[in-house]
Amino acid sequence: MYKQIDVTGPSKDLHSGVYGGTVANPAEVLARVLASLHDEQCRVAIPGFYEDVCELSPQERIALNRAPFDEASFLEQTGSPAVCGEPGYTTIERRGARPALDVNGLCSGYVGEGASTIIPSRAFAKVSMRLVPDQNPEKISEAFDRAVRAACPPTVRLSIQTFSKASPYVCPLDSPGVQAAMKAMEEGYGRPPGLIREGGTLPILPLFKSELGADSLMLGFCVSDCNAHSANEFFHVADLEAGARSAALLLSEIAQSVR
Repeated sequence: MYKQIDVTGPSKDLHSGVYGGTVANPAEVLARVLASLHDEQCRVAIPGFYEDVCELSPQERIALNRAPFDEASFLEQTGSPAVCGEPGYTTIERRGARPALDVNGLCSGYVGEGASTIIPSRAFAKVSMRLVPDQNPEKISEAFDRAVRAACPPTVRLSIQTFSKASPYVCPLDSPGVQAAMKAMEEGYGRPPGLIREGGTLPILPLFKSELGADSLMLGFCVSDCNAHSANEFFHVADLEAGARSAALLLSEIAQSVR
């Protein structure tokens, strides 16, 4: 789900030395609204946000955490000084199997070099949410809007836009497609594959399931440090070659299973 929050105060930028302390500052209001969306334990603070979340089974938690993971390497990849997130879950569980809310962008006021003493007329933020089974996007969308409106004072004008929303989807691990893919990946890469969950906006997948009763298969061939959605996004040649082998082997596995 992707939203934009717009907060508008004065009709134009105002001189903060003259008007400071007399009218609400949209940038400050927006900062407080965004801060209210998480509690001190990094949990999303929107009422009802976790209400329908399908908990991981003990078996899937074991499978997820069996994948190789080194926290020091993870921090080196991300450049962050420390991990954080919802208590009671490992980093691997938090990054794929638990829902999340993130501020993707912020803009307000003067951002050039030097100084300009203003109260900005407007501030806005881009916010996305990773939904997981069995969260309902319509229900979460309404809960988000209510929480933002409740946190926003009447001293500013507020608008909320919804750019996209899609139902979550998770592939059943015991499906013939997954079993064929696991064989193909193991032969293509020379080692058993890891089964993980990961966020990505693919609204066609739940549509295939609801309208056709068809499950989907997702294979990842790039590694986590490929700078996805960032500058200098890349793909290792070795992963391209291994992925091509695996894709060909998968077609062979599927062909044999339907003979």
